[in-house]
Amino acid sequence: MNIINSDIKEILIDHEIPWHTLRNCSILIAGANSMLAKYMILTLLYLNINDRFNCNIICLLRNKNNFFLQGKIKHKNLILIEHDIAHPLSYDGEIDYIVHAASKASNKFFYKNPTDVILANTNGTYNLLQLALEKNVKGFLFFSSGEVYGNLDTFTGPIHEKMYGRCDPLDVRNCYAESKRMAESMCACWAYQFGLSTKIVRISHTYGPTLNLDDERIFSYITSQIVNNKDIIFHSNGTPRRPFCYITDATRAFFLILLKGTTGEAYNLSPGYTLSIREVAEIAIKASGNTATKIHCSKTPSSTELTSSNCFPSNAKLIGLGWKHLV
Repeated sequence: MNIINSDIKEILIDHEIPWHTLRNCSILIAGANSMLAKYMILTLLYLNINDRFNCNIICLLRNKNNFFLQGKIKHKNLILIEHDIAHPLSYDGEIDYIVHAASKASNKFFYKNPTDVILANTNGTYNLLQLALEKNVKGFLFFSSGEVYGNLDTFTGPIHEKMYGRCDPLDVRNCYAESKRMAESMCACWAYQFGLSTKIVRISHTYGPTLNLDDERIFSYITSQIVNNKDIIFHSNGTPRRPFCYITDATRAFFLILLKGTTGEAYNLSPGYTLSIREVAEIAIKASGNTATKIHCSKTPSSTELTSSNCFPSNAKLIGLGWKHLV
């Protein structure tokens, strides 16, 4: 918890974020138990406890009993609502901001329950956008993904927000990418037709203390193997590169886009460079001091390996809002 407290303080010293606009506001966060949402909630709690911001933090999640702060922190402004956003939602109180972070983003869900993935991103987005209209919110932030860019083939340069590649809608794995694309279009259309202040963040690989070691994404897998003294086995030669962003940098970006982003637009969240998955594994092993874990690479690529693995999202637009990559 000392690391998390230090992280939250680092987030709050970012003077580019107009924190004062959140005072006495109500913020609904859907997917409150997700790794990314947790740091937003903790940041708002810190503002309430230490700076008397009086923010109502409305946490929407499928199972209240699994809430990460259950039994640890009780606060009068922390409101838990158990609800599946794939179904219509009502709320009696005021809402000033909505953050849609509810999505199954792990590969293991893409094949096991693709319809659930699709419904959270489509029906869930519709229900939250309608709630946002009803409450006349000041801002709506949708958590999207770099996967919306699809397959850019041999392109290796920085990917800007207006670039798109191929995405086969009949490939079941693309249930995630395609439904994220649809949700982004919905955000743009609700902004255009109703004047709703929607913003979109396209998130790169993000890691931090709130990481779920069971979600099977690459950083989770590497960390889990090290923690359990198991070898790291890559179904590739270890050279595919990814942009990795620490949770404090990501959280600052979320608040910055929500509060200062341009309505109807998307912003890449990226450090502006990439690391190979082998490099990440080597860094993690060294940092852990674990000498038991070894790295094994195969020359046979995984069926889920992206062809455009050396692309990385440009962060120029986000930097234009005042964001800095610190970690």
